[in-house]
Amino acid sequence: GSALPHWSVSAWLALMPAAAGTLAWLWRASRRARAWVRGLAAWQLVSCIGLFTLMLSAGTQSETGAAARSLPGEQVPGARFNPFTDLYGWDAAARRARALADQHATSGRPPALAVMNWTLDSRIAWYAGRPTLVVQRHLDQFGLWWGVLQPGDSALVVDWSQMSFAPPVGPAEFARCRLLEQQPVTRWGRQVAHFNFQLCEDWQGPKETALDRRH
Repeated sequence: GSALPHWSVSAWLALMPAAAGTLAWLWRASRRARAWVRGLAAWQLVSCIGLFTLMLSAGTQSETGAAARSLPGEQVPGARFNPFTDLYGWDAAARRARALADQHATSGRPPALAVMNWTLDSRIAWYAGRPTLVVQRHLDQFGLWWGVLQPGDSALVVDWSQMSFAPPVGPAEFARCRLLEQQPVTRWGRQVAHFNFQLCEDWQGPKETALDRRH
């Protein structure tokens, strides 16, 4: 599986007093120890500069060829995950998803915004300013806040190329999905990711509440 970076922040905060005490002890111990502390500080500075450079540039990888046009769930040989692209494109994707949902409203009601996995929900919901449902069944805070898909529901499903899923069509999912458009994510003149927007209609899953679901 995977973890989000902030999950371990409390452990690192707890270690800070021990780290500070050790550095203070080394600084007083000897001239050689102080040289080690200076070396560690220089290494940390270089590491931070390198990390921030990668963050600002969205990494070193680009989406080209078939990878730049991949469809939801499509596996492109040679395509690699770029963690730094997660910092870019969500605001524009959320705005476009909201606009597309409004364009495909029926009886004045736009389809819900949705993502496949719960780890992507907050990115779209934050910028879209409206509830974003999770297609995959999983007990999470978003289901408790905003509810879950009910039989007959439609949704504008946002698929991110760096964590892509096959269209959710099946007996316990939607009856049909169609791709509306793709939106590239560019940084410093190169494409680093893209979003697929799908209109999925007629949810076939059982009627349930978030508390009824099991992982």
